[in-house]
This record gives sequence, structure tokens and C-alpha cells, in this order.
Amino acid sequence: MSKWINDRAWTVSMYICYALCFIILCVAGYNFTMSIIGETSSIMKVVLLICIILFVGFGVSMVFSIFITPLSELLSRLLWYLFRLKTKKAISPNIDAMEEDIETDNAANDTNIGVVSEPDECKDTIVTSIDDSVRESLKAEFMSEYVRVEYRNLPIYDVFESLFDQEKSGAFAARAFKCAMSDPIKWLKSFPGYEDAKRLFPKRDSIKGGKTNYSNANNTVYSEKTMNETVEVIQDRLKELTPPPKEDQE
Repeated sequence: MSKWINDRAWTVSMYICYALCFIILCVAGYNFTMSIIGETSSIMKVVLLICIILFVGFGVSMVFSIFITPLSELLSRLLWYLFRLKTKKAISPNIDAMEEDIETDNAANDTNIGVVSEPDECKDTIVTSIDDSVRESLKAEFMSEYVRVEYRNLPIYDVFESLFDQEKSGAFAARAFKCAMSDPIKWLKSFPGYEDAKRLFPKRDSIKGGKTNYSNANNTVYSEKTMNETVEVIQDRLKELTPPPKEDQE
């Protein structure tokens, strides 16, 4: 774009020079001719002026086409070369700095090549294979913080852990907690917040989804059928995880 503007500017300047030469030569030629001929009629003056204009125009065009135009092209190329040379010198320090930055980044990348992020399987292993002591600590905290005293002998933490590991949905977890606070279960004395739920049930994707999704599920008014179905699922899982009485085992 800048080269196009420079070419246009050069062309306009050449046309201006051509027009100035044409006007000056026409006036000078007319005055010189009138000084030789002397006084004459108006018609002759007009004819003489037209002839001088045509002659000067032809002569100036020939001169520009033969000499000035090639010289102007040569001068234009010379100026463009000088401009490019000056621009290159001005840009070269910045290029050197950029090359140094690139080399630094490449060196840093080479240093980090040996650092490989853990695959998802490893992350699952770390999360799912929680130390028994850590799990028991989380279980004890959940039971004391959220479960009513009269139900702490039941494996409530195991029920929720098993269901969350199966469903892998934050919305389901919120609905399950909500059902556990209502009739006919009423295991929980308060509703676990999103951060607490994620911390107390740390297996991957047990509380899947964001905080907004979890909160919306808690604030949703579910139908009686949905609530009853969830309660039934919770109670069935409790029966599965509750060991039979010793009399039945014998």
C-alpha cells in the first residue's frame, strides 16, 4: 500500500512539473514571437498562441518521454532503494531482539520436554485410591457435620459415595442431599455446599459439573414422583450396604 502511494505521489509530481514547463514555455514563446513579429491583428495572435501551445506541448512531451521519464524512473528506484536500506537498518535491532526471545523460548521448551503431564488414568488412580485414613477422616467429618445423631450408626456416607460414583452428576448429588433432608428419610440436618461436597466426596466426577449447576439443582422444585424415585434409590442402596444382622448370618 505504501509503495502504491509513493508511486502515485511521484506520478503527480511529474505531471505538475510537466504542466509548469508547458505554461512557462508557452508564455516565453508567445512573448518572444510577438517581439519579433510586432503588432498584429487579434486573430493572428490567437492563431499564433494555438500554434505555440501545440508546438510547446509536443516538444515538452518528447523531452519528457525521451529523457525525463527514464531519469525519473531511475531516480524513483534509487530513492526506493535508499528508503528500503534505511528501513532495514532501523528494523534489524528489533529483529535481533526477537530472535533472542525466540531462542530463549526454545531453550525453555527444550528444558520442559522431559516434563510430561500425568494422563487422565493416573489422575483417576490418585483420586480413586484415597488413603483409608483420609477417607475415614472425610467420612467422620461428613457424619458429624451433616448427619443427624440418631442416624450416625448407618452407612450414610457409603451410600452417597456409592451413588455419586455411579451417577457422576452434581445435579443428582444435590437432589440426593435434598431428599435426604426431607421425609421420609431426614438423615441430614443441613445441606452440604458445593465446595464441601466436592471436598468430602473427592473421587473424580463424583460431583460433576459447576457450582451453578449444583445450586440450580438444589433450588429446583422437583415433582413428587422424581423425589420419591430418588428416595427409593437411596433406600435401596442403603439396604445393599447395610450388613445383615448376626442372627441372619448364623
